[in-house]
Amino acid sequence: MADMDGPTSVVSTLRVGRKLGKGTAKQKHAKYIQRLTDLAAHEFGHQLGLDHCPNKGCVMEAAKGTVLPFDHSTGKLCDACADFLIKKGWGAGLK
Repeated sequence: MADMDGPTSVVSTLRVGRKLGKGTAKQKHAKYIQRLTDLAAHEFGHQLGLDHCPNKGCVMEAAKGTVLPFDHSTGKLCDACADFLIKKGWGAGLK
């Protein structure tokens, strides 16, 4: 949860630890860390003014109450979201 264009966001580990699937403890841990990293980037994106994105794989894709978007996330912004930040002056090094 984050304030749009605001100073505050909250990142919870509750959902990212659910349904990690099969695999070794190391694989599950890596999936957990990837989800948590993407979630933190997503919420920070809201703080920078980004809304949810319709592009599958974009870190700003809406989770809609599940962890599934994190599992197919590229961990990066799509071109449209990156362009938005560049236009606001927040996008140094995005492209």
